[in-house]
Amino acid sequence: MKCNEKGFCKELKAHVPKVFCKTRCPKMPGMASMAKTFTKAVAKHVASGLKTREKKEIRRIIAICQDCEHYTNGRCRKCGCNMKKKIQWATTNCKLGKW
Repeated sequence: MKCNEKGFCKELKAHVPKVFCKTRCPKMPGMASMAKTFTKAVAKHVASGLKTREKKEIRRIIAICQDCEHYTNGRCRKCGCNMKKKIQWATTNCKLGKW
């Protein structure tokens, strides 16, 4: 985490205890890792003919993500994905196997 001296976390955009920053909040994957994951996801999505999920399924997945400890400001801190887009594609899944 990137917390300043007053305990404001730049990544979460919120005030958090410094202990939380140092021990509990997982780091976002690096840019190279996120680029690789995204490229693979796009390739699968295109190969599927750009298949998307139904709105009911998207709402179910959003609820799962929002309850997950790795979900922050619309992103997954495990894979680094922007969940708003990822959950719409029928060919994607959760890195942790939650959906």
